[in-house]
Amino acid sequence: MMVWKEIPGFFGYLVNELGEVKTKNGKVVKPYIDKHGYLCIRRTVYIKLHKAVMNAFSPENNALPVIRHLDGNQLNPKLNNLVRGTHKENSSDSMIHGTKPIGSKQKQAKLTELQVIEIKERAATKTETNKQISKDYPVGYTTINRIIRGEDWAHITIPAQPERRVFIPEPRRR
Repeated sequence: MMVWKEIPGFFGYLVNELGEVKTKNGKVVKPYIDKHGYLCIRRTVYIKLHKAVMNAFSPENNALPVIRHLDGNQLNPKLNNLVRGTHKENSSDSMIHGTKPIGSKQKQAKLTELQVIEIKERAATKTETNKQISKDYPVGYTTINRIIRGEDWAHITIPAQPERRVFIPEPRRR
C-alpha cells in the first residue's frame, strides 16, 4: 500500500515515496520541469518535488542544507534516491556522476580544450611570454598564468615534453 503524507507548507497536497503528488480530493497533480531541470509543482507556492518528498518523509533531518540525488538524475524524486547532505558532498556527487559542466561545456567558457592544449604547449617551449600568448586568445595574461599553473583547466594535461639535448661535438684531437 502506498503511503501518502502531507507536504509541509502545502496545505491540502499529499506526496508519496515515488514523488507523485495529489490533492486531498484525490486529484493527481502533474509536475513540470523548471528552468533548472527539476520536477516541480506550482499551485499557490512553487516547490521542487524532491524537496516535497524529503520534507514530508524525513522532516527531522533539516540540519543539512542540500538534498542530494544519489543517482545524479534530478528528474528522479523517489525517496530511496534522496539523501540530505552538504554543498561540498553535492558538488562531489556531480563530479562523480558527470553532471558538472567543466571546460568548454561551461556557459562562460571563452576557450576550447584544443586552445588550452595549444596554450600549454606554447608555454612549455618558453619562447614566448604569457602576455604574448594571451594576445592570440580572447583572455588576459592572468588567465594564461592560471592555466599554466593548473589553477584553471586543470583537467587538461599535455604529455611531458622531452628535454632537448643539444649535441656539442668534442674538439678534434690532432
